[in-house]
Amino acid sequence: MIYDLHSDLLSYLASHPLRLAYDAEARCSIPQLLAGGVKLQTFAIFTTTNPRSVKNGSAQAKAYKSLSKRYAGYFEPYLQGTKAPIATLLAIENASSFCSEEEPLEQGIARLKNIVNEVDKPLYISLTWNTENRFGGGSATKIGLKEDGKRLLEKMQGQSFAIDLSHTSDKLAHDILTFIDRKKLSYKVMASHSNLRKVQNVPRNLPDEIADEIVKRGGIIGLNFIRNFLGDSMHSFLKHVEYALKRGYGENLALGADFFYERNIPKIFYKPGEKHYFEGFDTAASYPKLVALLTRAFTQQQAEKIAHGNLQKLLHKMSKMSKTQDLQDF
Repeated sequence: MIYDLHSDLLSYLASHPLRLAYDAEARCSIPQLLAGGVKLQTFAIFTTTNPRSVKNGSAQAKAYKSLSKRYAGYFEPYLQGTKAPIATLLAIENASSFCSEEEPLEQGIARLKNIVNEVDKPLYISLTWNTENRFGGGSATKIGLKEDGKRLLEKMQGQSFAIDLSHTSDKLAHDILTFIDRKKLSYKVMASHSNLRKVQNVPRNLPDEIADEIVKRGGIIGLNFIRNFLGDSMHSFLKHVEYALKRGYGENLALGADFFYERNIPKIFYKPGEKHYFEGFDTAASYPKLVALLTRAFTQQQAEKIAHGNLQKLLHKMSKMSKTQDLQDF
């Protein structure tokens, strides 16, 4: 059984009217999810920061809303007590998807509130993607938390969204944690699809101090399948797990494979012909192979916690929080 924290099917579907959730090129299609034993899949609204961000974000929110109707019998939102084979969760990977750079923040908040009320409640929200926006600096920058980022965190307080640190700069991650503490805001923090920088030294991976803080605050780290974040081979995945276990993260590891359609990302981050995944571990159908690797290297219990148990436990806690909160203070 697999619970996964991050995939980009929505951007694939929203980019062209003829695309379907059955298409293998999406890497997280219905047949691939079923073959991989995926029981819960988080689908992220992903946009870069540009003049079309809000339009693209709205199209992806619409695509998410249509999943359980258009693909009835396969998908159903997690919070509805799903009976379908695959429970779904929504996430927002870049706040630019609901708030443009120039509009009043209140308009963006109203748009987010509409997503919550009309589509689904996001499990987590990332303030940025790789680049800079009005809220702060992404993982390709050294920019921290901006004033609008502070205002957004205060406005979203109490809504039981987690704050995702996977695409923050180190400075932004530190600033978010400091601001949450200083203002006594009740946020869960997580890294939905990041690995560990001490194992593979790239900016998108977590430095020890940020990973430690996520764990200290009861959050979760979703380990990523992308080659550049792993190392020399898929066996490098095991090195990330081993390092995490040595640091005491055993109750806080999950999967955040980050399967996406390469042509949907900006050309600066994609070179034609470049392979983003290791062969055999390049679609959602590959999860059984990954679990087999984990089971051989670690205990059955450790493998099950990473595959689904730790995230299952966190979702139970967050759903209990959600039942006692609403959007009246938004």
